[in-house]
Amino acid sequence: RFKAPLVVVDPVDPNRNAAAAVSLTSMSTFILAARRFLKRPSLSYFQPQPGAFLRLNTVEVVFPYPNEPPDTVWGRFKRAGRALYKWLRECGFKILRWGAESDEKTYVSLIYVLEQVELAPYMLHRGPPVYDDAADAFVEKYVNEEVVGPFVQGSRVYVIKRRRYTDVSDCIRARLGRGGYEIRINTYDGDLVRKNPWIT
Repeated sequence: RFKAPLVVVDPVDPNRNAAAAVSLTSMSTFILAARRFLKRPSLSYFQPQPGAFLRLNTVEVVFPYPNEPPDTVWGRFKRAGRALYKWLRECGFKILRWGAESDEKTYVSLIYVLEQVELAPYMLHRGPPVYDDAADAFVEKYVNEEVVGPFVQGSRVYVIKRRRYTDVSDCIRARLGRGGYEIRINTYDGDLVRKNPWIT
């Protein structure tokens, strides 16, 4: 009936999962941390110190905190974060990890740890197999475009074409528009770029 990693049926409303906010990632982190604690019990698990910081490429999209209940805000921004994650990947950015953070008063941030914040201007674009009828349409589409190719590698048609977005900020603005948020590049130093004190 419930599609969630942890189910706690609400005693007042049996159709509600009281643990719906617990993500698979959070539950899995708890399981691994508990296993590590059982192997090496320590008081440090109850007073964790921030882990070592590693300088990585990050982009943080910071929004003002909306006047809504925290459950609503977290749900909305996690959905928005997943959608932006997919969009950044479509633009060619390789995301190492992402998450959402908030003080639940003034801001909500979507944070992405990336391999690069700026991409090369050209990319390899894979087309269909040569024996597929769609190969002709692929060739026709690019015959008058500024590309290298079309050419065949193995059994597929390819072109090398210019990227639509090379800068991560431009890619984000194309998806979100220009207002209502702030983009911060390589300034994030929170948990997503630190050693995890719960699992060490």
